[in-house]
Amino acid sequence: RKEDGEKMGTCGFHCWNKKSGICEIGYDLYPDYWKQGYMAEALTAIIDFGQKTMKLKKLEAHIYIGNADSIQSARRQQFVDSKQTYMETFRGIKYPHVIYVRYF
Repeated sequence: RKEDGEKMGTCGFHCWNKKSGICEIGYDLYPDYWKQGYMAEALTAIIDFGQKTMKLKKLEAHIYIGNADSIQSARRQQFVDSKQTYMETFRGIKYPHVIYVRYF
């Protein structure tokens, strides 16, 4: 949080392929801060950085299919459903994920 430096969650890039201009974005927000506009603010800033500074051509968000709020956040940032799904294993449990993409 800007006013006091309180950690509210994370937002960042990973798996950046500089040659192709493709990168993944990941984000999460602690429940106490949900539905207050914080994630929209963070995503807007980091996506702008990715486009202008990193010169990304494509950004991917790999989202658990059951996370409707995360899917809505991605859609608000102009990501679209790629229709690509896969199973991700987390702590020994498999979860279905979908890949949302945004092109620049």
